[in-house]
Amino acid sequence: MKCAYIRDKNGKKLTEKRLERFCRALQNKLKKTGFLCEVYTLGKSAITLSARSKSFVIDVKKLGYNARFAPWFKTIVGWKNTETPTWAQRVQFNNIVNDHFDAHQISARIRSGAFKIRDGFIRYTEYDWFCQKPRWIAENENRGWYVDALTPDMIAEAKEKRRKHNRIMSKKRREEKKALKLIKA
Repeated sequence: MKCAYIRDKNGKKLTEKRLERFCRALQNKLKKTGFLCEVYTLGKSAITLSARSKSFVIDVKKLGYNARFAPWFKTIVGWKNTETPTWAQRVQFNNIVNDHFDAHQISARIRSGAFKIRDGFIRYTEYDWFCQKPRWIAENENRGWYVDALTPDMIAEAKEKRRKHNRIMSKKRREEKKALKLIKA
C-alpha cells in the first residue's frame, strides 16, 4: 500500500519528525488490532505499508489462521492455513488506515494494488472497493480460489479428518512392515 501526496489540513508537507511519529503510531495501531506490516517513510510526502511483498498479513497469534481455498488443493481437509487476510479483514485494515489519517487531519492519495483507499480527505468505503474489484479477482473467486476465516466447526472437522487419515495410514504402514518381515524371513 502506498500513501503519496501527504499534506496537513493547510496543504503543507509534514516535517520529517511528524511523519515519523505518524508512521509509528499507525504501525502500533495496526499491530494492536492484529495486522502485521512495516510503515516506512519515502521522503517528506509519502509512506509505504508492506509485509513481505504484501500490504499486510494477519497476526496468527491474535487472530488465528485463515483458510485458503483453491480447486487444485489436494489436502485432507480441502484448504491450507494461511496468514493472508480475508476480504473483511482487508476492509477493517483500510478503515483503520483511513481513521488514522482522519484523526490526524492529514490528506493523502492511498492505493493498495488496484484499489483506491483514499484521495485527499475523501475516504473510500467497502462498497467503493467492491466496485473497483478487477476482473481477474472476480474470475479467481468464481473458479473457487478465495480466503475465508476458519470457524470452530471447520477446525473440529479438520481434526477429525486428520485423525481418520492418520489411523488409515498407520494401519497401512503396519501392514507394509509385516509384509517386509515376511519377505525377509
